[in-house]
Amino acid sequence: MKSKFFLSCLFVMSIGLTSVFGAKPTATQIAQAAARQKALVESKNYTLYLTQGSGLSGGSISISAIVRINGSEIFSSLPYWGNGRSAMLSSDLAMRFQGTISDYQVTEGKKNKITVSFNAAEPGGKTYKFRFTVYYTGRVDLSTSATALNPMRYSGSIGQSSAVDTEGR
Repeated sequence: MKSKFFLSCLFVMSIGLTSVFGAKPTATQIAQAAARQKALVESKNYTLYLTQGSGLSGGSISISAIVRINGSEIFSSLPYWGNGRSAMLSSDLAMRFQGTISDYQVTEGKKNKITVSFNAAEPGGKTYKFRFTVYYTGRVDLSTSATALNPMRYSGSIGQSSAVDTEGR
């Protein structure tokens, strides 16, 4: 598992370094990279490594969080600092949970983008909606919402899940 993750990271880094030094990936390379990203999200065994977050009020902050998908299960360590519409919610724990996934959909978009959406339910009964876009480079833009919480946005990267995926990796 570690070798797959390592190879995924090397691939993403090589695309990044290629663009830094002026050489653009070919259309074939981009299509191949997009196909690998699509296969990863369709496998339902991956982790989103999130490094930036922002609420409705704008302004992003650096974070260190993960969302791990394993079949029909989810683990989320997302921080939440938006406004809740219920006094029963703790902002520290609002997006930190383990639960189950339903309505999982993968859609191919224009310009080699893949959109994934699903609902996640935690054992306490709260339901969250997740929607994210995966770019061929491995970059991810995630938006979340729940009935009693204002939406949040996060960004980071995607990779193969491993047994050592933890918050603050």
